[in-house]
Amino acid sequence: NLALDPRYQNSSFDQSIIAPWRCRGVLKKQNLDWISDDLISITNSSESECYGPYPDSWSYSQVYDLRTGKELKFSALFNGAEAYYFIKEKYLSSDLSDDCSSLYNYPESSVVYGLRDDEIIVHTVMPHVCRAEEVEVTIPLNELAPYIHKESRLYSLL
Repeated sequence: NLALDPRYQNSSFDQSIIAPWRCRGVLKKQNLDWISDDLISITNSSESECYGPYPDSWSYSQVYDLRTGKELKFSALFNGAEAYYFIKEKYLSSDLSDDCSSLYNYPESSVVYGLRDDEIIVHTVMPHVCRAEEVEVTIPLNELAPYIHKESRLYSLL
């Protein structure tokens, strides 16, 4: 249980973030993927009927700094553009259709990431029309070492 973890209790992390929330009666889930002394990674997932006539499902991860309680965007831990384009070329490009590939040109809006032990989980975020092309890849953290900001809390985990 996350609330019992002493690292969590002594942080300024906003506890309301992990509380279950509802959308037209559909419960959404949050799972603790990983926690260190400084960082926490949570995956949010849902199957819902919130956004139109057809059911929808989605999953995304968020990483928070336990000292500040703030979410850490991809660019806060990585040299955003260089890391993103490395991931795009090595892991994402082969799975893209021509119709949806242009959506991968904006790193902060087209991927979310989570942490798990010595890995980073990158999940692409697509509009509903391209949702079938969303992918999730797991990348060894040491493979991204050249792109991690040396002053970030993540760098100390290498």
